[in-house]
Amino acid sequence: MQLPRILILAAMAAVASIVPSEPCGATVKVDPLPSGGVSVTTESGAAVFDSAQPRVVTSTNRDAAGAFSGWTDAPFEDALGKGTAYTASFESLTWEVRVYCGLPYVTAQAAYRNTGSEPVFVESLSAWESEGASLGPGTGAANILDNGTLTRPDAQLWTAEAGEVTGLWNLAAWNAETRRSLIAGFLTNAEAYTQLTLKRPQDRAAAAFAQFRAECRYTPAKKVAPGETLSSEVLYLGVDEASPLEGLERFGTSVAEWNTLKPTRRALPHGWDSWASHYHTDIDEASMQQELEAADTALKRYGWTHFSIDDGWQQQAGAWEADAARFPSGMKAFADAVHARGMTAGLWTEPFTVNTGAAVAAAHPDWLLEPNLVGLSLMGKDERVLDVTVPEAYDFLKGVYRTITQDWGYDALVETDFLYHLLAVNAYTDAAATHASALNRGMQAIRDGAEADTFIMGVAPFSIVSRTADGMRAGVDCAPIWRNDGGTWSWGCVDTLTNAARRYYLSPRVVALDQDCAYFGHDETRARWNVAGYPKLTRDQQIAWMTGAALTGGAVKIGDAYSLLTPDEIDILRRLLPVMETPARPVDLFERKDARLWSLPIDSAIGQWQIVAVFNWDAEHGTTESLDLTMLGLDATTEYAVFDFWNQRYCGIARGSFEAELPPGSVRLFSFRRREPHPMLLSTDRHWSQGATDFTALSWNETERTLAGSFDAVADTDYALTFLVPEGYKVTGSEFSGLETAIMQNAESLQVSLHCATTAPLAWSLTF
Repeated sequence: MQLPRILILAAMAAVASIVPSEPCGATVKVDPLPSGGVSVTTESGAAVFDSAQPRVVTSTNRDAAGAFSGWTDAPFEDALGKGTAYTASFESLTWEVRVYCGLPYVTAQAAYRNTGSEPVFVESLSAWESEGASLGPGTGAANILDNGTLTRPDAQLWTAEAGEVTGLWNLAAWNAETRRSLIAGFLTNAEAYTQLTLKRPQDRAAAAFAQFRAECRYTPAKKVAPGETLSSEVLYLGVDEASPLEGLERFGTSVAEWNTLKPTRRALPHGWDSWASHYHTDIDEASMQQELEAADTALKRYGWTHFSIDDGWQQQAGAWEADAARFPSGMKAFADAVHARGMTAGLWTEPFTVNTGAAVAAAHPDWLLEPNLVGLSLMGKDERVLDVTVPEAYDFLKGVYRTITQDWGYDALVETDFLYHLLAVNAYTDAAATHASALNRGMQAIRDGAEADTFIMGVAPFSIVSRTADGMRAGVDCAPIWRNDGGTWSWGCVDTLTNAARRYYLSPRVVALDQDCAYFGHDETRARWNVAGYPKLTRDQQIAWMTGAALTGGAVKIGDAYSLLTPDEIDILRRLLPVMETPARPVDLFERKDARLWSLPIDSAIGQWQIVAVFNWDAEHGTTESLDLTMLGLDATTEYAVFDFWNQRYCGIARGSFEAELPPGSVRLFSFRRREPHPMLLSTDRHWSQGATDFTALSWNETERTLAGSFDAVADTDYALTFLVPEGYKVTGSEFSGLETAIMQNAESLQVSLHCATTAPLAWSLTF
């Protein structure tokens, strides 16, 4: 549509009053345009967007913004920083673009105002649309990380063909040729499904995408009465980051800051999943007491202090009381039994699903909604959706979770499952509610009813649920297989770990990740999952899965029964907890289809070092991985002592690079410590972090030639401490709190083995 000449002149005059250079050292330059759009360039002058603009689509008008009338600018300060806000005014729309001082991103928000005399139904409101988005030459072949679609929890990384890449909530693109990236995502998800689209050009060498769109979709369409205003969700665009990983991490931090979220708000419910084990839903009080006893005896002292019960305890969906035939003592009595052992208790629920046979369905049919066509494919024929937009239904749901957490005493909801059932309806009793706002309301009912310290584990969609939940399932259910080859609906180790890696930047900033269960794959568990056509997990594969689960920084769960664990399996599990406060960074996330190199800096009471996991996802062939230490965040000029944790083997000194040999389907977990000119601690076999969780002191006394330290010992546990001993040093004395030790020294390293009978601090020293 061509603007009248008078409007063009007015717009040019308005733009002329805007100073194009950004104040206070902004690293992103935004230039307002006479059309009402903006161009965006980086600090170095590289073009990102030539002409971006907002858009509103109503049920009767594909472009309802109206004529552009001018620009204004003003200083601002918000949760992310301060800077200058540029506001474009249209007949029925305002669009604000915020440029931040010294930061590599901008935010944007559009607001539609109904200036007519009749209600208007808004279908979508775009905070940013551009015919092109440039990352320099080769943009057409850029790698794109998306975040799944509206109701799927999965995410795809590589979409190399021409065409659209569409993702929910956020996405990132990285151009390997120019090493430039675009990080795009929404900071809020209050009323809309937020969706981002990148349209690839046919020419993979092209310097720009064909289209970029960041839109808010309202389902059902949002009614805007005359005189009312509808604001879009707030869009975040990172356009000048040093790396895409730093950009993703900054986006996660920004979501948390904007929504005042606190990382790791409640204790993570590590443990097991009865539903995933051979019990499936066939659980009862006696069998769960047996599993509780096994967990208490074998693993509690190693941090496995949570016990959860999954599906099968309840009467039916909507009737959240104990099945008296299975749990005759009731659910409060079981929670009390868990607490009596010094452990926390978790319970599975399905909040928005009601069976037609439940008492609440008969008493309050007006609280229930029929599933739509999508819902019919997801739900049982006797299931309905609880309409939380009905105030009385909202209060009912609050009451359910008040009973479970405050009356019965459950510390965690693991999980609040099938949350997307609330989205599987066409409309709600409250006609103003959208799918997104209804789900936000439903999650708030759960949080309002629950005890303040209750950990809530949610499921898809991430963008909405993560604002209320403490933890989120990162993918679909897992079976005891290495990789899904299409023969089953569930995922295996490779699928779930690489998917969790694609969302690592959310944890713990926004929400703790749950990659679902890791498995040893007992015959009983394999039979439950009907995976006879898949090979059994090897020990290397089991260790790889357990290691990856721990490195996500989220909940670590197993799918095998505690009572069936072998001594070797218990020995593996005792080394996994606690997890670190932050997850490992998948440093090659944009380099390959499935990230293989996960790196985690350690900053502890006894110093700093790096933990590096190198995965071989190929179950058939071994490989040698050449590690560039700078890519891992290490100094190329520094010498590092390298130790292989699971093989308890000193690997020598690395400088600049390191070669890692991996068998088929395996992981190598290395520590990289700066080489010292005197004897130094290399590793302890108690925990995969190799000293971060239990060591409280470590020092070298040059005068006395003594290395000394202390750690918090766990009762009835064997320990092995490994030290690097340079040439010219030989042990002449040792003291380990009076305990007997076995000392083995070779040309380069020394290992001290001992058994700790009690839980207590243990001081030690070695004299050379």
